[in-house]
Amino acid sequence: MEYILKVSFIIFYFLFTYALADKLSQTKITANALHPGLVRTGFGNGFKSFSFFKPLINLFGISPEEGAKTTLYLATSNEVEGISGKYYSDSNIKTTSKISYDKYIQKQLWEASCELSKLEIPSQLT
Repeated sequence: MEYILKVSFIIFYFLFTYALADKLSQTKITANALHPGLVRTGFGNGFKSFSFFKPLINLFGISPEEGAKTTLYLATSNEVEGISGKYYSDSNIKTTSKISYDKYIQKQLWEASCELSKLEIPSQLT
């Protein structure tokens, strides 16, 4: 069950990021998704199923400093200025699953998120 929830969360992450980038397309604000890599941070230590992977992460994982590189690249590099609606890993654009590009599903997730959050959403983002 944890695996299904994690995969669903990842797909939602891409769907929402792509929908947000589309909503912001007429502004100077960009929205991108990223994966920092397999980082040795202790994240997930509370999950039973995670204990199986912990030795592998300790062996093959990267330091938190290495894991921050893509985030810092997207936040500071002139190379990505104006680029929005992309997914980055190792500071490079990567392709995500076909379903994550589905505009109808993006719209449904966006509307559900707005409704569930009960936040006042600026009209240009609805």
